[in-house]
Amino acid sequence: MFLIDLLCNQYFLLFFLVQGCTALYLVRTAVKKCEPLSKTRVQVPALERKDVKKWNVVEFYVVGFFLLFMRVFMTVGLFVCFCLTTMVITRKYDLMKPLPYEVRARCQWWARWMCRGFLFFAGFMWIDEKDIQVDYSEYLGPNYDKRERPSLLVSNHSSWVDIILFMYCKYFPSFVSKEVLSKTPLVKVVGRMLNCLYVDRETSKDNKDKIIQDIIQRQVLMEEGKDKFPLIIYPEGTTSNGFGMMEFKRGAFVSSKPIKPISVKYRGRNFHPTYEVLPFLSHFVLLHCQLFSSLEIQYFPIFVPNDYMYENTKFKFQDKKELVYGETIRKIIEDNSGIKRTDTTLKDKKQLLETLYNQKGFN
Repeated sequence: MFLIDLLCNQYFLLFFLVQGCTALYLVRTAVKKCEPLSKTRVQVPALERKDVKKWNVVEFYVVGFFLLFMRVFMTVGLFVCFCLTTMVITRKYDLMKPLPYEVRARCQWWARWMCRGFLFFAGFMWIDEKDIQVDYSEYLGPNYDKRERPSLLVSNHSSWVDIILFMYCKYFPSFVSKEVLSKTPLVKVVGRMLNCLYVDRETSKDNKDKIIQDIIQRQVLMEEGKDKFPLIIYPEGTTSNGFGMMEFKRGAFVSSKPIKPISVKYRGRNFHPTYEVLPFLSHFVLLHCQLFSSLEIQYFPIFVPNDYMYENTKFKFQDKKELVYGETIRKIIEDNSGIKRTDTTLKDKKQLLETLYNQKGFN
């Protein structure tokens, strides 16, 4: 009876129509901005959009009219609720220092379910987590070292959704993030709780070297058991399309310490959920207007580099061990996930974005 009375209420109907029409306008704007980018075939395999050739625009409009604002309200609401809860839990602690293990573990329990709710309302109904068994003897020799605890996680990077996904996953890692996020309201509280490292991409070489030393220090703490939550690094340095991997930056591999490789793959009905060249707000709208999407995350065994790898490697980088290590990890991810290695770099992506947005008028 309550539902019938609500539907008969003229104010509710007016509100429903207004939000529905607003949603249709947002969907139309997002489609207008993104569809040309989706149909543009670029000669950069790791950045080419992988949407179906003809979008089911009707689905976007129908889902948008009925569900867009509800979904956005839930995802944004859950995120804000998580940030505020984190503020309450950590209010007595100096967030410029790592939180005690039991406090962060309490945040992990709360974050896991908040993030799963976020992913659900963003359309990710299914998340398939797999532990993949891989024989590393090809790279490390017959009697290679096997570890139980990773000192560092390394993954391909396809979307801003990756951050939410890894906060949901079992490792609850710290991240290497952009410097600007350390000053962003609400986000900075979560970043400090996660004990993130912040990087300014335009910084000097000395500062970049300091970040590498900070990464190594985190790895040492993990190996010594003084830190329970590993650091995760996206060595591509930006997002790609989940079908091709860009070249890895060297920072994660300088120390030659054990790494756990991870792959993340997105799948969508019409709109491919990866975020590589699309405007953020338009991507956010279309993601929420696709009826459902799916995610697959694969965890590979911990890789412990040794002399055998460096002496017998097929990759030649003028004796630069960190480049050999990084390319070996890329090869492992490629062979076991199907995400192809490419020679695309961050510079290539910047040039592509400049071409798409300035020359073709896709602003």
